[in-house]
Amino acid sequence: MESSSTSTSASASNPAVQRCIEAGSKAYELRLAKDGDESKAQCDFRDAYRNAMPHLAGARNIQDFIACVTYGILHGLFYASETPRLLYAAQVALAAVPREPAQKKEPKAAVPSGRKPTESHQPGATTSGETKAA
Repeated sequence: MESSSTSTSASASNPAVQRCIEAGSKAYELRLAKDGDESKAQCDFRDAYRNAMPHLAGARNIQDFIACVTYGILHGLFYASETPRLLYAAQVALAAVPREPAQKKEPKAAVPSGRKPTESHQPGATTSGETKAA
């Protein structure tokens, strides 16, 4: 099952993954203490890990769900047939999350055509490089 070094590295990367691992580890230890059955303990780990995964509600939970699924895939906690459905569910949920409206940019001040923004708009004024006629 999970080694303590694996659990430690996961906790540094994502707290949701760590919660899933901790739930699985607790179930695993309880089963071993109950009847010493390693196979049932591994099944209990998987079930508890899955049950601890975040709900697909809100962008942060969806991102955490994806992290938990990814960790589970890499560590053999899901059957190969399950993973596409789990990731697709996360994709659909993420698409349903309302997006923040784009902030409107402030329009730049209009500059009369043919003039540079540094040119004076007063009659008879000169621009750099020009001399005033006498």
